Amino acid sequence: CANEQGKFQAMHDALFKNQAEWSNLSNDAATTKFGEYATANGMNGNNLVACVKAAKYGKVIDDDSALGTRIGAGGTPTFFINKEMLVGAQPTTAF
Repeated sequence: CANEQGKFQAMHDALFKNQAEWSNLSNDAATTKFGEYATANGMNGNNLVACVKAAKYGKVIDDDSALGTRIGAGGTPTFFINKEMLVGAQPTTAF
């Protein structure tokens, strides 16, 4: 939803920076908080909240998650290099 406003990276950074602030909130309260972060980062917070509440990208996210499950990518991060799966934080030599 932030990407629609050209601010994907700004929202990404705000969510990770403030994770302790919103991670234990209810879905509605977290969504409201996301709108505040959006506004603070030059976005239209109301539009972002409406997009999130409408689950505009829910199917895309669900489809990507299902694909990860089907191919065995159950951990974060998971990399596929030359058709080999590498899971978890790895030293650069593993790549």
